[in-house]
Amino acid sequence: MVDKKIQIKHKNGEIWDSLFPVTKIDYIESTTGTPLNTIVSDLNTLIETKVTKVTGKGLSTNDYTTTEKDKLSTLTDHTAEIETKVTKVTGKGLSTNDYTTTEKDKLSTLTDHTAEIDELRRDPIPVQATEPVNAELWFEEIT
Repeated sequence: MVDKKIQIKHKNGEIWDSLFPVTKIDYIESTTGTPLNTIVSDLNTLIETKVTKVTGKGLSTNDYTTTEKDKLSTLTDHTAEIETKVTKVTGKGLSTNDYTTTEKDKLSTLTDHTAEIDELRRDPIPVQATEPVNAELWFEEIT
């Protein structure tokens, strides 16, 4: 992997002020200690896999065609056959909380970064070689 260097800049009217010396992107960490290149990679993955909201539709929107509805209505209920195929554990059901105390404790220590991710989605800090058009901060890639 090529060592990427950046210059952190801040928009000051019409010019960009350099905030810190040129540094390797690998050396910059968030306040949580996560390297900046990891955060950028994670954000890019989130952006690439996001679901785009379609106006007028929700997660439960019924988009079945009449043909699909008719086909579904002809299906036979096989609940009894399925119930005999599932290995049941006495005292447990599908909604039983089987977390161990260790797992619960570990989960409770995780930090919710939803606000930071939403902030970056609204006003991302670009890492690029050319000056961005509409941004307050800029990580200038130094070649």
